Amino acid sequence: MTPHQTLADAIQEIKLGASQKVMDTIEDAPQDALGHLRDATRAMFAELTTSDKLRLLAGAGDIGDLGVDLRGFDSYGDIAEMADVMFAACVEYQLTSTRNGIAAAAFAVGFLPAALELLETAEAAAGTKWVPLEKVEAVRSAYDKLASAEGTKEDLETLVGGVYLFARLMESPKDKVLHRRHNTDMETMRKVTSAVKFYRDMLGPGWPLAPEALDLLASRQRNMPIIEAENARKRASRAALGR
Repeated sequence: MTPHQTLADAIQEIKLGASQKVMDTIEDAPQDALGHLRDATRAMFAELTTSDKLRLLAGAGDIGDLGVDLRGFDSYGDIAEMADVMFAACVEYQLTSTRNGIAAAAFAVGFLPAALELLETAEAAAGTKWVPLEKVEAVRSAYDKLASAEGTKEDLETLVGGVYLFARLMESPKDKVLHRRHNTDMETMRKVTSAVKFYRDMLGPGWPLAPEALDLLASRQRNMPIIEAENARKRASRAALGR
């Protein structure tokens, strides 16, 4: 950043840059969306000195009730380290709404495809005491409702709970015969459950982003034909350009 920029200027530049990058890439790589915000933040502030951080903090505007716990520093604490902690907390606070918006949008794009991959793996394995059919059917019902833009938070909880469908199988990681009988293997089960957990964790502890994410997901599903047509157009355009 330039010596004349304020913290508000820098935050706005980060928001604009990261949001544009997310818009350009989210359909192809929703899992990378939050990384674009981190990268933009790091690029903006990587070269700041302690004096730069203190100057920017002194001119910071909207910090609400932000507080920083400095009890970890003794009376001879390093001022540079304290400035780092305070500056990072201030930046995180001012980017919270942007981060939450990006997380909800990425969830809306990536969650159902990840959940479907898990569900199809479970359906191929279902019908035994290790993967009870009725549990898989409940997860399928929740998926169908969410995919039809009619799902509730309870359906979301049921679908996310699909990560436990393989719990008993995964308790026997070396039993390849058991896994073959269920048409799966440890690598696949870990992969599909990890993907769903990744998007689940985007909602935050206690799922504070669930209402916004569900609204975006429902809107996306209602507009899926338009979205798919636009994605096909973009892919064809990139192919024509050799990208």
